[in-house]
Parts: sequence; C-alpha cells; structure tokens
Amino acid sequence: MERGLNPADDVDEREPDADLDPAAEPDADLDPADVADELEADDDLRTSADSHQRCDVRLLFAARFVRQLSFGAVGLVLLLLLAELKFDGHAVGTLFTLVFVGDTIISLYLTTNADRLSRRATLVVGSALAVFAAIAFSTTSSFTLLAIAGTIGVVSPAGGDVGPFTPVEQAVLADLSSGGGGVADLASTFGRYQFVGDLAKALGAALAGVLIDFARASGASELSALRLPMILFGVAGALKMVLYCALSSKVEADGWPHNALGSKRLVYCDRRLGLTRQGSRLIVLKLSVLFAVDSFAGGFIMFSFLAYWYRVRWGLSFASLGGMLGAISVVSGASGLAAGWMVARFGAVETMVYTHLPSNVLLMFVPLMPTRETAVAMLVVRNCISQMDVPARQAYVQSCVASDERSAAGGVTSLARTVGLAVSPLLLGALLGDTGADGSADVALQGVGGTLIDAPFYIAGSLKIAYDLAVWWGFRSSGTTSAADGSLRTAGAAA
Repeated sequence: MERGLNPADDVDEREPDADLDPAAEPDADLDPADVADELEADDDLRTSADSHQRCDVRLLFAARFVRQLSFGAVGLVLLLLLAELKFDGHAVGTLFTLVFVGDTIISLYLTTNADRLSRRATLVVGSALAVFAAIAFSTTSSFTLLAIAGTIGVVSPAGGDVGPFTPVEQAVLADLSSGGGGVADLASTFGRYQFVGDLAKALGAALAGVLIDFARASGASELSALRLPMILFGVAGALKMVLYCALSSKVEADGWPHNALGSKRLVYCDRRLGLTRQGSRLIVLKLSVLFAVDSFAGGFIMFSFLAYWYRVRWGLSFASLGGMLGAISVVSGASGLAAGWMVARFGAVETMVYTHLPSNVLLMFVPLMPTRETAVAMLVVRNCISQMDVPARQAYVQSCVASDERSAAGGVTSLARTVGLAVSPLLLGALLGDTGADGSADVALQGVGGTLIDAPFYIAGSLKIAYDLAVWWGFRSSGTTSAADGSLRTAGAAA
C-alpha cells in the first residue's frame, strides 16, 4: 500500500501526498503555467542527458575505430619491420615479451584506478603513451631504445587491442546500458563495438599494405616503407586524445570522485585490484586464469606472425597480406553481431564454447592446406566463428560486477590475457629461428606435418581447445552464466 493511502495514517502524513492523487482538488494558488514550465524543464533535462549519452557512445565508437585502424596497420608490419632491422627470432621474441610485460604493468595500474580517479584521464594517458611508442618505432633502429619504448608505450604486436582502452570503454558502455536489458543486450552492444573495431583493423591492414607497396614502387627503401604504418599509428594516437577529451562527465563511474587531481583515493598497490566485493573478486579471478591460457595460445598466432607466415610460406605480397588480414578482421567482427542473439538463445558460456571450440579445430587445418588459396580460405572460414565468443565473454564479466568495479574487472581480465600473451612470443621466436632482411626464416628442421614454422598453429589450436573444455566444465553449471536476461548490477544494488 502506498504512503498516504493507509487509513491508519494521520491527517498530517496524508496531506503532502494529496497532490499525487489524480482525484484531488487542484491547489487554488497553483498556476498551471508554472506546472507546464516545470514539466518542460524536466523533459529538457532528460533530453539533454540522453543527448550527452548518445554523444559519448559515438565518441567511444569513433575512438575504437581510429585505434583499431592503427593497430591493424602496425600488426601487419611489426614483425617484418624488426626482421628488416636484422633482429633474429630470439631478439624479436624478447622484444615482444617486454612489450606485453610493460602493457601488463601500466594497464593494470591505469584500469584498476580508472573508476577511482577519472576514466577520461586514463584514456588520454593511454593515447599519449601510444604516440610515444610510435615516435620511437618510426625513428630508431636501436634494440635498447625500441625495448624501452615498447615497454613504456602502447603498441600491439598481436594486432589486437592493448592498453587500458577496451576495459575502460566497455565499463562506460555497460554503465550507459545499465538501465536497459541484461547480458544479452550488453553482448549485442559489445558485438557492435567489436564489429566497428574489426572493420577498422581490416581497413588499417589493407591501408598499410597499399602504402608499403606504393612507397616501394616509388623508390623508398624497405625500411622506410615499413615505417609508414608506425607514423599512422602516432597520428591516430593524437586523434584519440582529442576524442577522449570531448567525453562528458557521464562516462565516469558512479559513487567515486571524478576529479583525478583532487582525489585522495589513489591506490598504488591495492590488494583487491579495484574489486571491492568478495564475490566479484572470486569469479573475476577464476575467469582470469582461464583467459590467460587462451591468450597464451593466441600469442602463437598473433597478427604479426600470420603476416610473416603467409609471406614466408606462400610468398604473398604486402597488398595481398593486407587484403587477407583485412578480410579476416571483417568476418570476425561481423560474427560478433550475432553474439547477442546467441546469448539470449543459449546463454553466455554456451555461446563462448559452441563457437570457439570448432574454430580451433579449423585452425589446426590451416598449415595442412595444399595451396595458398586454400590456406587463406581455411583461415577466413575459421575466423567466421572464432571471435563470436568475445562479446559474450566481455558482457558476462561486466554483468558480474557493479558499476564502480567494471573498469577494474575489465582491467584484471585484460591483465591476465596480457600475461599469457607475454610468454608465448619467447617460444614463438625459438620456433621461427633466424630471420633476415629478406623476410626469410630458418625452416630446415622438419617436423610432423611440415616445418617448425607450422608448429604454432598446432600448439595454439590444442591449447585453445583445452581452454574451451575448462570453461564448459567450470562455469556451465554455475547458475548465472545462462541468465541472458539478468539485469546489470549497479553500485547501489551490489553494495
């Protein structure tokens, strides 16, 4: 029973609510024009808030597009650039590992403090670090300087998203979506977010391939041509800074200070990693262990390795490599658009396993293909379903935590993936042997099904299948993973 309608209430308690009764007599002193003005003002406030929200979402998607375009361009050439600089396989593996270790440390700090301080400031700092890395890789040939720039800066050997960007952006999108549906709706949003990024990565790879071939045809040296995508990477970093500065205060976390300089909540080493609730910590840490295994496997087939493998094994031109990797990115992103429907139909964990496991079986068939055309086709078919699990996985993680933990949850799971990714390049470098300026590799050692240069496909496929089975066994019966219509948690609800 609503307040003011209980007969046991006294008269004084009912009088303030009398105006809420439609049948009540209107106040003689109340001017209808004032009421209309107040209602119009409320509508204007709601319209303004909705407008800011839509603008923030567009800015985030635009930043995602710019960032992934630059990552796609760099992913195509980074390994080939280092080979042109006469770095052998072990040096390349060491450098890539340092890049991932640096990203682990910096991203962990930024993402676990983003909700306490300022999400906007976190994104701007990450963009500035990307510009720093781009300048170094565009100008120096010193292994020491490149190692420092790669460790401190934000650069992506794998061609995928690194740094604090995705965890923070998805935390914002989850907050802006918290008034709507549950995991399935958020998975749909993340599916569109993934598609925009993968489409941009495809364009970036294709653009880099065309730029390099054009520069070489115009008489530029191989080294100068391979550094063009790094210049593009730096320009993209500067543009991202502009986009992030344009975000409104609506993107900040609920319940935390929004002033990065004035806040005293800065935590240099938080035992809880920004996850203030025990239930959140438990499930995020369990998922993080599994994500680290999946990412470790993915490190064997990173974007740069695929470009290198297809050039060494099948002699593809840079333009062809860009087109192939672009096609892979497009089909991967398009598959994510169906993630929301699959989560609503089957559940989050089911979507992750049903799509990811078959794709890893197909992965191991790639080096067995007899021609370059069939090898490219098999990889494209594999990627039609390999990334469909990503929006489901990300939406599930965000749905398990409250608003003031979302950047941290995304950061911790991203940290786990980066840790796994940091180890595999060392092993990958050993498998590649000695690289040279002509893009060749020592592939004299023969193994089952071909040469050692094929081994990364088998290693990655086997480990990823083991990951899928572990996710199925560990989370299928948890009772929450299939709740596609579950509401997203807010800070107040989870307190």
